[in-house]
Parts: sequence; structure tokens; C-alpha cells
Amino acid sequence: MEEFRICQQCGYGRGFHVFFKPRGARHSIGLICPSCGRSYDIGWLIPRLEGKPESGPEFKSDADNNS
Repeated sequence: MEEFRICQQCGYGRGFHVFFKPRGARHSIGLICPSCGRSYDIGWLIPRLEGKPESGPEFKSDADNNS
């Protein structure tokens, strides 16, 4: 597979949101279609996340900065 950004369920083509799901001593990272909600397990595993996530700066696009 070269690229995966189009939802196989609804055809949405602008990428995905991510989710983190506990799996034993690790977390799996998956994708969720922002249009229909279908989730995809893509096989990514990371060490289990601990504590609360920290929020970072809010993203501002160039269009937001020009208004």
C-alpha cells in the first residue's frame, strides 16, 4: 500500500483522526474517519501512555492569520 487517506466506507478523502486504545502494556494507534466514524486498526503499537496528555499551542492556519 502506498497511501491510505481515503475512507473505504464512505469515500471521505481528507485524511483521518487518530485514537489510542489500551492493549496490555501498550497502546495501539488507529485511525477514525471524521465523516462516518469508521475505525481502522493499522497495527501500530507504542509503549503504554501514562498520565494526562498535555495540551500544546492551538494550530492557526495562514488563512486564520490573514483575517
